[in-house]
Amino acid sequence: MQVNFRISKDTIRPDLRRKLAAMRNPQKPLEAAGQALVSLTNKAFEEASLRPSPWAPKKSGAAATLQQSRDMKQSIRITESSSKSVRVGSKTDYAAAHQLGSKKRGLPARPFFPFSQAGKPTEQAVRNINAALRRGIDAALK
Repeated sequence: MQVNFRISKDTIRPDLRRKLAAMRNPQKPLEAAGQALVSLTNKAFEEASLRPSPWAPKKSGAAATLQQSRDMKQSIRITESSSKSVRVGSKTDYAAAHQLGSKKRGLPARPFFPFSQAGKPTEQAVRNINAALRRGIDAALK
């Protein structure tokens, strides 16, 4: 199982969208944006301010960390990349249950990807993605 998110065109600044469309192969800038999302997601495990919503505490009342083995955090990566899209995900089968919550597993949602339950990216995610796209486009055009 993999958690997948789609960043719609309306979250990319119009000037960057035009530059991406004009590029022969925008794969590198898209990968830069994907890597920015990976980095932000990894930071969210320690920095609560980067999460789209607060995490519910553990059943014991202790703060949730989602880092028992660190496997999930270490598995966040670009899983697919092309000249049209980049996909960021986790190879762990329980990432979706933690991100979205699971009644079956008795888990509340503890989102670590910077997206709301409705799939909307956080403001920080939009800023980081746009900045990475700009750097990637500038590097590719040099």
